[in-house]
Amino acid sequence: MIYKTVSAKTVIAKMFRDLKPHNQDWVADAMEWMGEALEYIGYHAGFDKKHIALKVKDFRCGLPSDFHEPLVISYMGEPLRYSGDVRLFNANRDDSDRVSVSTASFQTNPRERDGYLDGDFRQTSTRSGSDDFYSLKPNYLITSFEKGDIDLYYLSFLVDEDGFPMIPDNVYYKQALQWYILRQMLMGGYQHPQFDYQFCDAKWGQYCVSAQNDAAFPSVDKVQNFMEGWLRLSPRSNAFDSFFSPEV
Repeated sequence: MIYKTVSAKTVIAKMFRDLKPHNQDWVADAMEWMGEALEYIGYHAGFDKKHIALKVKDFRCGLPSDFHEPLVISYMGEPLRYSGDVRLFNANRDDSDRVSVSTASFQTNPRERDGYLDGDFRQTSTRSGSDDFYSLKPNYLITSFEKGDIDLYYLSFLVDEDGFPMIPDNVYYKQALQWYILRQMLMGGYQHPQFDYQFCDAKWGQYCVSAQNDAAFPSVDKVQNFMEGWLRLSPRSNAFDSFFSPEV
């Protein structure tokens, strides 16, 4: 597993040091190329865990502008379940702007708030057996209830102080991104005195697999957690209802 990140600017600086390109015209394109390369690799450490309180109106609310995917959604102190019920998507409901957010990162230290603890999600609400649910559509979260307050815990993209994306701080990732950028430059007509497209494509493929393997390898704690879950005779089928908090 990879838990540290660095700014994508480090890869750009490495390109200038190692390959000495003739101009800077490729730098803006490199941001997009690095995003493509990270998607190909498939394992990404550059996410932040965040929380935001949202108000539901007319069965919907806008998703945060930095939203990647939900972790869990809390409504009245309990997790809101996902549903694919097509009746949620009413064509007559008006679209609204997305939410522009500047929220603090997800609290890792338990803190009492609204009847339950942030961080470990130990809930004390008595609202059990609720039939409420939610679904997602591009830019919006749709709910089964018309209005209310929800807490959205989600993954967001990390950026540095200049707005550049953060990438995994790993030598295989950096090498893979570097070769992918040069590969794309050569495909667009750039000429390098030593490397051709075939060579760069092969290097990209080599380091892409190395980055995947390095990122997928679990830590000791994760291996122990997997072992305990695998050997448990009575798995917790209701773990979702307690926000996946550890048993005490």
